[in-house]
Amino acid sequence: STVRIKETLELTAFFIASEIANYQLLQRLEMLSTMDMLTGAKNRNAMNNMISDIISGKTDVKYPYSVIFSDLNGLKRVNDESGHTEGDHLLKTTASTLAGVFFEGDVYRAGGGEFMILAFDMDEKTLEARIERLEKQADKENISLSVGTYVVHEGEDIRNAMRIADERMYNDKKEYYDKHPERRYR
Repeated sequence: STVRIKETLELTAFFIASEIANYQLLQRLEMLSTMDMLTGAKNRNAMNNMISDIISGKTDVKYPYSVIFSDLNGLKRVNDESGHTEGDHLLKTTASTLAGVFFEGDVYRAGGGEFMILAFDMDEKTLEARIERLEKQADKENISLSVGTYVVHEGEDIRNAMRIADERMYNDKKEYYDKHPERRYR
């Protein structure tokens, strides 16, 4: 009887350990599929999933909310002249700065030096104050960002908001390089 109890306990412990290991593996896979490992921001996959969830109504959003696009100016130049280690440091600093300013939002690395932030329940006035804070913090961190924003109100499409915010960011980038042609690098 003692041998049978021992075998039953060993088998039960094996199944429990197996379930725990599977759970931990699934958690790790979920994290790897949604996080940018370099910056700690959410990745493009997570961004696309969130947008799909908003469009389909799976995610309940509080209006108004803000869509912010930000692109790091001069990343290619830093990578080419100072190396990718410095470029990586710049990307990490940028992600950290964005997350610090938009602490209640989700920061996504869309690709390269481009980030998108979704800040729910954020109106125009609050967004304007945060952009000012972002500019001050970026200056302190010695990073240059081009930024485009759009505040989404009930009934508006997030895809249109993203397109407008992206266009505004690229207009800001063009203004930056028009003002600082010596920093243009191709």
